[in-house]
Amino acid sequence: MKLRPVIFDWDGTIVDIDDRERTSVNAALASVGSPLLSIQDFVKGYYSHPYKEAGSRMLLRKLLSNTNIVERAIEAYSEEFAKTAKLTKLQRAAFGTLQALKGRGVPLAVATLRRSQALVEQEMKYLGIDKFIEVIVTREHINPELQKRPIFSIIAEVRAKQFAEALSLLQTKPLETMVVGDSWWDIRAAKKMRAISVWVKTGFGVYTDFSEEQPDIVLDSIDELLAHF
Repeated sequence: MKLRPVIFDWDGTIVDIDDRERTSVNAALASVGSPLLSIQDFVKGYYSHPYKEAGSRMLLRKLLSNTNIVERAIEAYSEEFAKTAKLTKLQRAAFGTLQALKGRGVPLAVATLRRSQALVEQEMKYLGIDKFIEVIVTREHINPELQKRPIFSIIAEVRAKQFAEALSLLQTKPLETMVVGDSWWDIRAAKKMRAISVWVKTGFGVYTDFSEEQPDIVLDSIDELLAHF
């Protein structure tokens, strides 16, 4: 039987970056003299409205009204995020799942909304999973015109472009490929591409039920993916 290639989302699906994001957001808030967020407040601000907003930059814009202060805070956030890669953790069972799939000869790719492929590669090496991943697609790989527009308003469109690029690099067809992600935009983009959409209840999936998006497969944990091979 021909094994289906798999395209994984990165943040929230393969890795847990909550500690890294909260640390970076609090460093940004501290840089402009604003109160820091507790774990509960961070989770509420970051995950509560996935159909309207997402990401730490949007959270900072919501918390800080002054435009000049926001830009300073976002710069501080970016600097702190770049320095805190060691706070990135693998999701439970992610290593074993990737190792098992690779051992079975399944082609694996990662498509992420991160901008820098180099930084994602560094994280993969630190986590010891770089040997499992054949293809990495970041926002560097998509049409620059898309990057100039507000990312959240076209997030599913951007994801579809990224998945198409990953499919091209894997030299596979959508109907033969699984796309695994934790958010509604991953599901919609996969379905738009006519790929097999797999929703895993990690990351955004811990806090919001995206079953109304009608993913083809629903996983409570990423290791459940192995049952489909």
